[in-house]
Amino acid sequence: MAVAIRWRPPFEGLRIKGRWPPASLIVLFVAAWLPAAVAAGLPTNSTLMLHRRALRKARSTEKPLVPPWDPYVKISVKEMQEYLVLHGTQDCCPSTNITTPITNGKDRDKNSVVVMKMSDSPQIFYELVCLPEVLNKPCRFTDPRVRNQTRCVQKHSYSYAMVHNEGDEHHPRLDYIHVRMGCACEVSPKIPKNNKRRHHHKGNVG
Repeated sequence: MAVAIRWRPPFEGLRIKGRWPPASLIVLFVAAWLPAAVAAGLPTNSTLMLHRRALRKARSTEKPLVPPWDPYVKISVKEMQEYLVLHGTQDCCPSTNITTPITNGKDRDKNSVVVMKMSDSPQIFYELVCLPEVLNKPCRFTDPRVRNQTRCVQKHSYSYAMVHNEGDEHHPRLDYIHVRMGCACEVSPKIPKNNKRRHHHKGNVG
């Protein structure tokens, strides 16, 4: 007949009238209890810590964490925290550096210009672009209540380039052209349903 053994913490029952015994008695108790616990296969503090680590590892491998940029999957705050613990600091709208050969562009007045070649090679520019999986999609790690009001948008800046107007290659100049420079999270106000219906009705009139 199997007998269930209830495991007790090592220091349970050592208190006498609410007080701890002297430290020397505790040391003697631990010295006598620990070898017996290990021999009997009972969980000590160190084995419990190993068990917790193994449990955390099993939990992390049994179900892969969905990357928080998937717009079709709702992720709780707890799952976001688990992802951050595993992967470290993250961007709400991640971007990457690329080098881009540009032959045509826009100046500061949004006029089309031709970017001149240098020694028969196009000019190369560094750009900071949104990752394709987040561009124009909800920002990562945002409050689920406002997530659908957020978007990762491509930002732009200007860079020096040798250009000339279209059809006027004999008058080159040093000017600014439009380049992609950063990915930002924008939050839009929530439009009440009544206003949406009103705007839709106005759009259908006439």
